[in-house]
Amino acid sequence: MRKKSSLNKKEIVLFPGPAQKKGRTAEDLLWQRIKDKQVWGYDFLRQKSCGRYLLDFFCPELSLAVAVDGNCHLNDGYSRDRDRELNKQGVKAITFDDMTIKKNIEGVIVAIEVWIDRKTKGAS
Repeated sequence: MRKKSSLNKKEIVLFPGPAQKKGRTAEDLLWQRIKDKQVWGYDFLRQKSCGRYLLDFFCPELSLAVAVDGNCHLNDGYSRDRDRELNKQGVKAITFDDMTIKKNIEGVIVAIEVWIDRKTKGAS
């Protein structure tokens, strides 16, 4: 028989982390624009595992990973290694840094649309 928890769920208070205090994260901003088939009717998944990597966003139909890289990945080779490994699995990755998404979300969406346009024209 399971013990009842003495914790009252009404007493739980969640405190926002640093990203939430400053506003929405770049990943959140991008997700709001690509979820629910908003980009040319393609379905993107969030936080999808692929091998040893956790992809920020993934479109299975296009085999496209969209990565949001913060400062921690800009110069450490992580993105290059990730992209190489994903390519071996037939997945193409396009990467945007946090600041680009926050300052130019429209340009990011256009870049994704251009990639899709090129991919779908090449497939027909």
